[in-house]
Amino acid sequence: MIDEAVPAKVKEYIEDDEPNYAGLIHWVNTTFPLGLTKEKAQFETRTLDENTQFLIEKIKDAYERKSSHEEPTAVKSLERYIILNAIDRLWQEHLYAMDALREGVYLRGYAQKDPLIEYKTEAYDMFVELMANIKNEVLNNLFRSTSNLQAFENFLATLPQFLLREHAPAAPTANAPARARHAQPVGAMAGIAADGDGAADVTLDLPVRRSLPKVGRNEPCPCGSGKKYKNCCGRVA
Repeated sequence: MIDEAVPAKVKEYIEDDEPNYAGLIHWVNTTFPLGLTKEKAQFETRTLDENTQFLIEKIKDAYERKSSHEEPTAVKSLERYIILNAIDRLWQEHLYAMDALREGVYLRGYAQKDPLIEYKTEAYDMFVELMANIKNEVLNNLFRSTSNLQAFENFLATLPQFLLREHAPAAPTANAPARARHAQPVGAMAGIAADGDGAADVTLDLPVRRSLPKVGRNEPCPCGSGKKYKNCCGRVA
């Protein structure tokens, strides 16, 4: 799907007379954790096919690094789930759209058009669009899904080196403790501000885990005041 969807997106953005390099970079960074910039991408210096191959190699390399933190069997199951979920949801939407087309296509007869030919033509176009949407949704969820939260945090912890160096360091195993859980990057989800020396200040907001049980609003306040929590420390200003 990477080999099929990426070329279509590259053509969509830069095949015209006025190529939209900024739009392509935005799509790449919001879909994959590549952290591309105009200087790193240098799309202007390559042909369309060269840009396509450049992005495919970068994406596959990033996905291999992500998968290296998880069990191979779990990765395969996750891939099947992502693909089947995209097909199931988008196929249902496609069927609804086909019903609407079938109910309204007879109106084309008023414009001196053959409703049957119009139905076949639009149904084919809708199916092509369905296949493209399935591929794009799979790619969109590829780096947003994980079989193991700990392994995913380990992958996020390696992103500073992966984004700033040509060759990223070796990945820790899935059972290794996560390094630097705070102030780590999430690729396109994080803001990267480079200073004059080329260093990057990247932050990562991971879920906060409670150290104590949650206190109900009507339970006694843990501070020992004897009041209900909602009337004491849990009171909203």
